[in-house]
Amino acid sequence: LFAVIVLPITLVFTAIFIGSTTMLMQHSTAFARDVVGQRSALRTVARHYKFPPELCVRIRHFIEADKSLQDLRERECRLLKELSPELQRDLKMQIYGALITRHSFMKFLISRNPPFVRHLCTALATHDFVAGELIFNPGDACTVVRFIVEGLLLYTHIRDLSISKPDRLDASLKVGRGNCVSEPVLWTQWEHCGELASLSVGSYALLENDRFEEIVKLYPMVMWLSVLYS
Repeated sequence: LFAVIVLPITLVFTAIFIGSTTMLMQHSTAFARDVVGQRSALRTVARHYKFPPELCVRIRHFIEADKSLQDLRERECRLLKELSPELQRDLKMQIYGALITRHSFMKFLISRNPPFVRHLCTALATHDFVAGELIFNPGDACTVVRFIVEGLLLYTHIRDLSISKPDRLDASLKVGRGNCVSEPVLWTQWEHCGELASLSVGSYALLENDRFEEIVKLYPMVMWLSVLYS
């Protein structure tokens, strides 16, 4: 009797395991084909336009890293879509709350109005970068604040860009986890005053200035405090 009961259960779990393994292998094969296809396209375009080797290496690294990171972000998006709005807010607060409250004003606001910070976290989105990526240039229009989640970036002010590379590194600022880049755009029109480039693989959370303004207007006390702070 025991064998009769156990055998069907064993067969069910075996079928589930085989099905999951098959799906994983199919996904891995499709992933590999996509990367191979993009590498082939890169070689063709690079030969036609005579790309320098350094640029080809940077693009290839981006293709390979972007595909694996893109898969992670797609899984996160699917999870969020399955959750209720309230659970989405709780989850995003868990992901971004500790990060943005490293900023002194956000830390102050969470002590005065936690619902605002919780609401603000829903407006944040994660963006991944790879080593050697140029994030922005001097004079580029600025519309977002970046909260660094992980990785390392290098910020060089426009006045130091003309310095030779070895000396320029001494004049530049390394930006890592917990740092905030381009905060002034939350309070005024802004354009970038320097160059931001990535030194490693990493990610940052983006907050658009328009979304910040929309959410602040829903909280009168926070709006008043924001005016005083700015």
